Amino acid sequence: MVTLVLPSLFEEIDFDRVLDCVNGIIYHYKTAGLNVKIGLWNPKTDKRKIIPPSIITNESDFDPEVRIHRFGYDNVNDDYKVIQYVYYIHHEFDTYASALANWQIYSLKSNCWKKLDFEMTQKEATHESYVAYLNGVCHWWGWEDDEKEVLVSFNLSIEPFRTTLIDWGQSDTGHPTRTLVMLNESITLISSFDENSRIEISILGEVGVEESWVKLDPLQICGIQWE
Repeated sequence: MVTLVLPSLFEEIDFDRVLDCVNGIIYHYKTAGLNVKIGLWNPKTDKRKIIPPSIITNESDFDPEVRIHRFGYDNVNDDYKVIQYVYYIHHEFDTYASALANWQIYSLKSNCWKKLDFEMTQKEATHESYVAYLNGVCHWWGWEDDEKEVLVSFNLSIEPFRTTLIDWGQSDTGHPTRTLVMLNESITLISSFDENSRIEISILGEVGVEESWVKLDPLQICGIQWE
């Protein structure tokens, strides 16, 4: 087993969070207060890149926050890109200023960020079980304002997005663990139920078509006893 040691982004902080690895390039980042630093690293060549800061404006009484969504490869333009959401919180009342929020995308080829002039649904949580990447498209799932769960699919080459309503295929009883993964080159949703050791899997046939979710037969996991 080979142990990889991530390059340091902040000397005063020992923790790096790895978001993903695409084509052998590791995407990792650190936060120090309101400061977010993002790095790309190719362990094979030891080539490293610190991404320049986001487009942040100084807004009176508001503090900027950055929520990184995905890193992926634009296979049409031979480029690596990062998608993130920048929003602002009032530092006294802890309120969210929706008018100031914006989506941004970074291009490694141009080495700069740009704002996107449309709104997308944010991913549901900060951990990575809510995001996936496949063939130049970044996927994540979250809640829309009407409380519907959707899968957001963002094309890195032409930069539009599509949403697909999520059909989990079972009731929400039992508080299952939800995971978004790629299975045999397909977008796949997995629900794990601890109460009855059951796993349910839904595979998306076509992005944007809710009816194309294919539900596999549930899997029953037998209990394991350790001696």
